[in-house]
Amino acid sequence: MSTSLYVAALFRYPIKSCRGEAVREAHAEARGFRGDRRLMVVDPEGHALTQRDHPRLALVVPRLEGESLHLAAPGMPSLRIELASRGAARHVEVWGDACLAIDQGDAAAEWLSAYLGSPARLVRIADACTRPTRLGDGEVGFADGYPYLITHQASLDDLNQRLSHPVPMNRFRPNIVIAGGAPFEEDTWRRLSIGDAVFELVKPCARCSVIENDQEHAQPDRGALAALATYRQREGKVYFGYNAIARVFGTVRVGMPVVLLD
Repeated sequence: MSTSLYVAALFRYPIKSCRGEAVREAHAEARGFRGDRRLMVVDPEGHALTQRDHPRLALVVPRLEGESLHLAAPGMPSLRIELASRGAARHVEVWGDACLAIDQGDAAAEWLSAYLGSPARLVRIADACTRPTRLGDGEVGFADGYPYLITHQASLDDLNQRLSHPVPMNRFRPNIVIAGGAPFEEDTWRRLSIGDAVFELVKPCARCSVIENDQEHAQPDRGALAALATYRQREGKVYFGYNAIARVFGTVRVGMPVVLLD
């Protein structure tokens, strides 16, 4: 077992496809870290809006304080709302999955619509909605397909050596960044223990064009995907990081050692 691995950073994403929030500790639950991607922006038909089609979502900064949500974005007044777990229900769709969600009210909808320049609403996944992962018998909130994404700092360092200018880890929108060890040794990891929590890595994460959206400026910055394709491509897909499921829940903190169980 390796003793050189540790948690370098932790992130949660209060609203799917909006700015991530770096945290010092997070509680691992079935659907992801507490407060992670339980909220989503949708169009009037209930379809998810993401950075793939709306790159400026990267500049929306959500901040959770208990059951309060603060929103900020360039050119917009700040907004604070109280999150609702009951109320007007909407049927929404994310990656072909139909989900029941709770609308978060007109104030959030008007704010997001004004920022995006098109009708939008904010919804919260209903407690009764169960959205299974594709593999591994887990469940997920509004994340693409799995509740956790784990990346390795050594692998990003390796990628950056191949680029004309380095890219930060936030391009890959991870939940857990692990440091130590050799580049891409995560290909051999199966289960990890961090504090009281245990995570199973169920499949490598196929990357899309979002990694070429500068998260600080919402501007195209191409090169990383093409570089990865030269050595991390299989069957037409480019991989970086691993999708994971929490098998044992608990609190994880930056700096904690990571123990390989398998």
